[in-house]
Amino acid sequence: MRHDFSLLPLLFITFFFFYYFIQHCLCEKKSSREPPTKISFFEMVKNKDRILEWTTKLVLASPTNTITMPSTVITSNPKNIEHILKTNFRNYPKGDDFIAMFAELLGHGIINSDGDHWKLQRKAASREFNTKNIRTIILDKVGSEVADRLLLLLSKAAATGASLDPP
Repeated sequence: MRHDFSLLPLLFITFFFFYYFIQHCLCEKKSSREPPTKISFFEMVKNKDRILEWTTKLVLASPTNTITMPSTVITSNPKNIEHILKTNFRNYPKGDDFIAMFAELLGHGIINSDGDHWKLQRKAASREFNTKNIRTIILDKVGSEVADRLLLLLSKAAATGASLDPP
């Protein structure tokens, strides 16, 4: 069976972006905030072969949907994400190291810029990133994936009696 990993780079970039970008988020009041789940370096090394699945499981199991790792905070808490990406965006710059590290892959667009350059990129992209356009793009992509790949895969499995369980 052939696996398609075309979304893997996007998932990696998204995962790394949040790893790097959410390093110092403290958007809830300290008095009402539970501490995030702390993860040690040794636990990271032990789970290095399944880091994405492992950290996702930990984030979902954490009471605050936030975990801390050495030099990193990972969150799926909507309040934290809103704080970082909207309310207090200026306090979470990517920095020169991030921009230099990803310049070849991401160029100098909205994902890989800070400050005034980011504002300019955001203004230019905001016309395209509205709910209607995003919905259309996602529905078109999902529709084509279902029609072009999933139905074919299910038809083959039904014809041969093959299992579709992942390895």
